[in-house]
Amino acid sequence: MHPILFRIPLPWGGHFDIATYGVMMALGTIAGVIVALRLAKRDGVSSETVVDVAFWCVMGGIIGAKVWFVVQFWGEFEDKWDLVRNFRSGLVFYGGFIGGAAGVIGYAAYKHLRLFKMLDVFAAPAALGLAFGRVGCFFNGCCYGIETKTWLGVCFRRVVSGEDMTGSPAFLDQMQRGIIPATATATTPVLATQLFEATGALVIFAVMLAMRRYRKIYGEQIALIFVLYPMVRFTVEFFRGDHGPSVWGLTIAQLFSVTAFAAGAAGLAYLRLRRPRRLVIGEGD
Repeated sequence: MHPILFRIPLPWGGHFDIATYGVMMALGTIAGVIVALRLAKRDGVSSETVVDVAFWCVMGGIIGAKVWFVVQFWGEFEDKWDLVRNFRSGLVFYGGFIGGAAGVIGYAAYKHLRLFKMLDVFAAPAALGLAFGRVGCFFNGCCYGIETKTWLGVCFRRVVSGEDMTGSPAFLDQMQRGIIPATATATTPVLATQLFEATGALVIFAVMLAMRRYRKIYGEQIALIFVLYPMVRFTVEFFRGDHGPSVWGLTIAQLFSVTAFAAGAAGLAYLRLRRPRRLVIGEGD
C-alpha cells in the first residue's frame, strides 16, 4: 500500500502530504468529466452545462459519501472528530452516488434542464470514476478483503508514523484480532476486493457505453447503472473483511444494493414498457 504518493517540503518546516487516494479520486473525476463531455455532445448538451453540473455533482458526491460514512460508522469511533477528519478512508460510494445524483437533480431543477438527459450523461462516467476510486482504496489499504490462502491474496504492510502504527487498516484489524503480532511487518494475505470492484466498475462502464447506442428513452442509462452496480457490490461484499453482516446476515451495503437493484429494474421496465413521450429521445430536444 502507498497511502502517501509524495510529500512536499514546506518552507517553514514539515511537509504537505499528497494522498494517493485523493489523487486517484481527482483522476477519476477528470476522466469522468472528459467522457461526460463527449456523451453530452451527442445529446446536444453544451460543454459549459456539463462542467457546471459536474461541479455540483462532485460537491454533492463528497458530502453524501461523508454523511453516509458518519451515519454508518458513528458507533465505531471513540473520538467523533475522527469521522470528520478521516477523508482518506471516510467516504462511502453509495452515499456519494446519492449525493452526486442530488447535486445533478438540484442544478437541473434550478436551471430548468432536462433531468433524465443530464442523469444519462453522467451515469457511465460515474462507473468510470468508481474504478479510479477503488484503485485509490487499494493503495490506501482500506476496503480490504477477507483472509485467503489463494493466489489472489495481497499483503498490506505495517505503517509506522513516529511511535504510532497508522494508515494500514488491514494490519491494525488483524493485530487487534490476534491474527498477527504487533511486530509483524505485514498482514497475512487478504483478497484485493478493491481491485475486484474496480474491475467490475470498468465492465459496467463498457456495458453502459455499448448499450447507449441502443437507447430510445432518456433515463435508461441511470436506471441501468442502478441495476448493474448493485449486482457487483452485493457480490463483492461477501468477500470484504473490513466489516461484517449487520442485518439478516447481510451488510448495510448489500441491503441497499437489493433496494437499488429493485428501483433500477422497475425504472428500466417502466421506461421500456410505458415509453413516456416526454422522455423519448428526439422529442422536445
